[in-house]
Amino acid sequence: MKDKRKVVTQAAYKKVPFYYRLANEKKLEVDKILEEGKWDLLPIITKDSFWMNQQSMINAEYMVENREKELQVSKTSGTSGKYLEILWNKKEYNESLIPLWIYRKKYYNINPSDRFCYFYTVPNGDLSKRENFFVEYRKNSIGFSKNGLDEEGLLKIYDIMKEFQPTWMNFQPSMAVLLGNVIQKYKLPKIESLTYMELTGEVLLESVREYLEQIFLCKIANQYGAYEVNSIAFECPEGALHCLNTNVFVEITENGIQKNYGEEGDVTITSLRNKVMPLIRYNIEDRGVLYSGSQCKCGNKNSILKLSYARKMNYIINEDGTKTNPYVFIHSLNIINSIYENVIRQIQIIQVDYKEFIIRFAVDIHKMEAFHPSEINQKYMECFIQPSLMDAIFHFEYYETLPHDDKNSKMQFFVPMKKKENTLH
Repeated sequence: MKDKRKVVTQAAYKKVPFYYRLANEKKLEVDKILEEGKWDLLPIITKDSFWMNQQSMINAEYMVENREKELQVSKTSGTSGKYLEILWNKKEYNESLIPLWIYRKKYYNINPSDRFCYFYTVPNGDLSKRENFFVEYRKNSIGFSKNGLDEEGLLKIYDIMKEFQPTWMNFQPSMAVLLGNVIQKYKLPKIESLTYMELTGEVLLESVREYLEQIFLCKIANQYGAYEVNSIAFECPEGALHCLNTNVFVEITENGIQKNYGEEGDVTITSLRNKVMPLIRYNIEDRGVLYSGSQCKCGNKNSILKLSYARKMNYIINEDGTKTNPYVFIHSLNIINSIYENVIRQIQIIQVDYKEFIIRFAVDIHKMEAFHPSEINQKYMECFIQPSLMDAIFHFEYYETLPHDDKNSKMQFFVPMKKKENTLH
């Protein structure tokens, strides 16, 4: 077993309350397991476990007042169905990004100083309101809120991008398609400075890649990652998604047992950088297969990951046939959590009809004692600013844990409307 993985795992089971308790409950001799290389004997950590035990997942060494200044928080968007906060040591967070930047430069000549544009769910910089949408300005980048976007807003965003002249863009495929549709419909000119687009956060279908290449006329690469660990794998020019071995250890498992190359299973990761909130054998809730990377023409010998099931985004279907990205529901969620002490831990949106939705919240039941659901419902609607859905009907449901229709399947953040049957009049 490589030393880095061994060191991180030993520290986690000695200094993190969750792992320390887990070792005692399961009578795990962690040092012996690691010494003998019996990695499969360590338990798989699920997203539910992480969600329910976030406070005890923090390294005890950092739970002292004089170390708080070393830390930063990375919040998941909630689109996987669970709202998580990940604590990082600032230095380790920056180090976790280095492997990705090395390959961006090597494969596509992209540097940290290059200008780029992106869409955000949770803002991280200074916001400025432009018309009906928010723009986030940072050092060498411009970010656009996914909330409240319609065709008019996308046209204005493209004008800002064209004026800004970015070298590259970082989008989710569903957002890139929406912008691409507007470019194609109005025959908008190419952004001449654009040489590269990186797609992340969802499954990238080859049909989508081909469409975007025709629209944006630049190189496109797939980046697979998660807020919990940052980048997991990155696509080389040969089309292979290579694991970033210096940032995470990636394995494919089934019922806790590591699968061989070529065998499908759960994508399971171990963070090698984050000592504050380490994740050891963490099931990321995607499915995939690993292959040897030794023969890849790009020269990268790291294992190649092929995803067979991951976070694929469905769209809200409007009555006129247009589509809206369901991320519009996340904006209000983030405001609610900032006001009501992160009371909402999970969200699921179900489209019942063109103008009717069920909004399911899983809440912290202890924090919820201080608030009434009607107060949260009202505040949520006050913060919801999607123009095409302002007259929609919303039904709010509250749970301790969101229900699953199929316990063996991944819970969807957004459940699309069932197709309307054709009717004869």
